[in-house]
Amino acid sequence: MRRPENTRYRITNLIRDHRLGIRFMKRQTAKQNEAAMRFFTPERYVQFNSADDAMADRADAEWEIALRDYRRHLDQIGDRLTSRAADLAELALHDAEVHTWEKEINPTSNGQWSAVALMTLQCGRCITTFIYTLWDQVRETTSPKDWPFSKKRTHWLYDEIDIQPRRTRSFWHRILLSAGRALVIPFIDVVVHDFAVSAAKSTASRKTA
Repeated sequence: MRRPENTRYRITNLIRDHRLGIRFMKRQTAKQNEAAMRFFTPERYVQFNSADDAMADRADAEWEIALRDYRRHLDQIGDRLTSRAADLAELALHDAEVHTWEKEINPTSNGQWSAVALMTLQCGRCITTFIYTLWDQVRETTSPKDWPFSKKRTHWLYDEIDIQPRRTRSFWHRILLSAGRALVIPFIDVVVHDFAVSAAKSTASRKTA
C-alpha cells in the first residue's frame, strides 16, 4: 500500500494499559540522536489522541507541520535512497499488527559481523514481511512514562526513513509502535514481500439418508 498524502490517524485501538547477500563489517557506533523518532514522536501522538479538545486541536496543527517537514525531508534525501529504500518510504501500514520480530547476528573473526532482521505484519488479509540486511545493531527505545494506550498487542503506527550521514547506502528505518516504543533499524538493504491470506471457508456436509 502506498503512503497517502497528508494523512493523520487517531488511534483505533483504544484499550487503555493494552538469505540475502549478507555483508560482513565492523560494528558501527551510531549517534545518540539516531535512536529516536524525529517527526512522529510518541509524545506528539499522545497529544494528538488527547481527550482534551484544546490539546488535540493544537496537536493536530503540530501534526500537519510534522507531515510537511517529513515530506520535505524525503524530498531532500530522495536522490540518496536506493530503489528499495525509496519503495519502503512509500508504504502505509498504519495499524498493521506485528506478528514476529527477529534478529540474527553472526560474529566473525577480526571483530567483524553480519546481521539480518525479520519482521512480519498483518493488515486485514495481507501479510507483509520485511527482511533487512543490517549495518549496525537495532535499537529499541522505551515507552514514555504513563503511556496511555494498550501494550497487549503490538501495532505499527508510523515510520520514518532516514540516511546515515557520510556513509553511502546506509539507512535508518524508525517505526513507532502502539506500545509507545520505537524500533530503530540501521539497514543497507531491505526486501519486502506481500502475501494474500485466503478467507477461511467452511463447507457444510449434507447428510443423506
